[in-house]
Amino acid sequence: MVIAIVGAGGKTTALYCLGHKLSAMGRCALLTTTTRIYRPDDIPLYLGPPERLRLKAPLMAAASGMADARKLAGYSAGDIGAITSLGLFDDILVEADGAARKPIKSPNDTEPVYPQPVDLIIGVIGLDALGQPATEENVHRLPLFTSVTGASAGKPIAAEHVLALIRHKNGLFRHAPVGASRVVFLNKYDTIIDENARRQAEEIVQNSPYPALLTGYGMDWPEEFIRRFMPELYQPSKGE
Repeated sequence: MVIAIVGAGGKTTALYCLGHKLSAMGRCALLTTTTRIYRPDDIPLYLGPPERLRLKAPLMAAASGMADARKLAGYSAGDIGAITSLGLFDDILVEADGAARKPIKSPNDTEPVYPQPVDLIIGVIGLDALGQPATEENVHRLPLFTSVTGASAGKPIAAEHVLALIRHKNGLFRHAPVGASRVVFLNKYDTIIDENARRQAEEIVQNSPYPALLTGYGMDWPEEFIRRFMPELYQPSKGE
């Protein structure tokens, strides 16, 4: 399965958590990007053209090279297709968006950079944006965000704005390929103490047009994700 992760507020963490879970279940998983991600320090890394990629471990990362001292440079959408064609991996997880480390964003007309093909898209939104003012400090591409969501610059971000971002054709899933499934990750739920913010998070889950999961540190969301969206991994093999 090829899974693209887009949005803001925890994409790279989601990428690594899900990759480790799949590997622990006996899957061969590759972590990569079509943009840039921080270099991993705990799994094997391949740098180079896709045609020379070889399986080094059940969980590994790959990129075209180093963008700088800390970040990997991504592959093109076509390169991901070439890697998929190699047949080395059960799952390819691709970070396909950038957000300048801000909790929420609205993509521009060149984003996200989806791999081809892609089976499932995870859209990540940081719940720590709730109640915070819609400013450049908190929102990546603020003018686009206010246009898409109806939020007012400088005013608090609320559940209605998050839902608008999820629903809008130019919002969280902008340019999503036809046929790809969509899932929303509402991340950093573990950090929310305010009861009103928790209620808003639950409101988003209930009213999202796509399945939505509350995720965060210490929460076993990878287990829930795989049970719901990769159920074949939990089905007994033939003969059992």
